[in-house]
Amino acid sequence: MKAMRHFAIVITAVLSTAAHAQYTDGVVKIGILTDMSSLYSDGSGPGSVAAAKLAVADFNAAARGMKVEVISPDYASAVEILRRL
Repeated sequence: MKAMRHFAIVITAVLSTAAHAQYTDGVVKIGILTDMSSLYSDGSGPGSVAAAKLAVADFNAAARGMKVEVISPDYASAVEILRRL
């Protein structure tokens, strides 16, 4: 029973860090850091960004008086920039 509880806590912690949103200047910015250009981009790259944009469109933020932006930098480029620092 303890193992199941620990497993649930770990899964919750991992899933809660998958996406981040920021609200500044009246704009909700949703950032998706994913691999867009390397070997593993087929599984989660452009499809993840498209899914997020479709979810924002389904939410219909304009009707609720909100502005939502989806930002999607390339993970491989970000890692390369950090290596140079």
